Amino acid sequence: MHSKKSALEQTFDKVSYFGKEKHDFNNMIINKYKTSANPDDILAVAIAYFGEGSQFRKESINYFEKFLNFHSDQSYFSTWYIYSSLATLYEKEYMFKEALTCLQILTKLDNNTNCADYTRIGNILVKIDINKAIQFYEELKASNVYIKYKKIFDNAYNDILQKKEKGYKFKPRNKK
Repeated sequence: MHSKKSALEQTFDKVSYFGKEKHDFNNMIINKYKTSANPDDILAVAIAYFGEGSQFRKESINYFEKFLNFHSDQSYFSTWYIYSSLATLYEKEYMFKEALTCLQILTKLDNNTNCADYTRIGNILVKIDINKAIQFYEELKASNVYIKYKKIFDNAYNDILQKKEKGYKFKPRNKK
C-alpha cells in the first residue's frame, strides 16, 4: 500500500505506534527517505532513527543537524520538539556542551515558561561539574523564572547539594 502522504506527515500520524509496528514503520521511513535532500524527509528520518534507540543515536543526531541547516515550513513537529529531542540525544551521547546549547535555545523558544528546560540544564551541569550546577541554581534565584517555579528549582538545588555532600561524581556507563 503506497501512501500519498509525505514522509513527515506519515511520521506524525504514526507517533503513537510502539513495538514491532513502530520499528517496522521507522525502518520503512529510514530505508525509503535516508538519501532524500528534502528537509521534511530528513526530519522524518531523524525522528525514525530517534525512535530506534541507543544504537542509532548518532544517525539521529546527524539527520536532526542536517534538518536544522535547511528552511522548512513544516508544521507537524515544533521547533521545541526538534531541539528537545536533539538535546536528549546529545546528553545520552555525553555531548554535554551541545545539549546545553539546545536547552538554552529551548528556554528562549518557550519564553521561560517550561521549568523542565532549566532542570535539564541543571542535570547536565551536575554531570560536567557539580559546582557549576550549584552556581546555575544560585544564579537562577535572581531571575524572574525562579519566582514562578521556586519549589521545583529549590528541590532540584537541594538535591544537588545533597549529592555534593555525599561526594557525587558522574560516571558514564560503559559502552557495550
